Amino acid sequence: MEISLINSKGVFIKAKQISIAIDPFTQNLNLDLDGKTPDVILSSKSFLELSDLPENVKYFSWPGEYSVQGVSIMSHFQDEEEQNEDNKSNVFVINLDGIKIAYIYNLKKELHSDLIEKIGNIDLLILEPTNQDKIFNNTMEEIDPSAILPIFNPEAEGAKEAFFQKQGFNIPETKEKININSRSDFASDKMDILLLK
Repeated sequence: MEISLINSKGVFIKAKQISIAIDPFTQNLNLDLDGKTPDVILSSKSFLELSDLPENVKYFSWPGEYSVQGVSIMSHFQDEEEQNEDNKSNVFVINLDGIKIAYIYNLKKELHSDLIEKIGNIDLLILEPTNQDKIFNNTMEEIDPSAILPIFNPEAEGAKEAFFQKQGFNIPETKEKININSRSDFASDKMDILLLK
């Protein structure tokens, strides 16, 4: 599979049988695919309605279990206790090409143990890191992914550098596209850190 960014913030995953766009939106939550042609669009903002959805594209912005072209996609509320629908967000778990991917946008608080159990063992965790070290570190410890791909808000100046400095990570090589063929592409003795530009 091949992973790239859509306009610096959205994620585009292209695999053998399917292509998936996650959060391909402008700041005003308008759809912006930047020329990409996905089979599926996922929105981490719960219940977001799209008026300009392309024809023959599946769209999911609510919790549930879905199967598209043989690919399993599960969506869960990040915080079941959040009462305000405008603040609700989804966590996605995607089984694709033998790789299990989790996507968490805007990690605001520690994930509930029930959600951790639903997420299960993850190969690649894609997330927008929180600026609260304890929340991030506890999430990493609970999910224990083989690799992480942090996505930074392009408007948050210095966020990437601050994140790597606080975590004590070396900034990895930044790539236009990341190719993952199998689980053996991940290091077996440590967590890989990937970075897109």
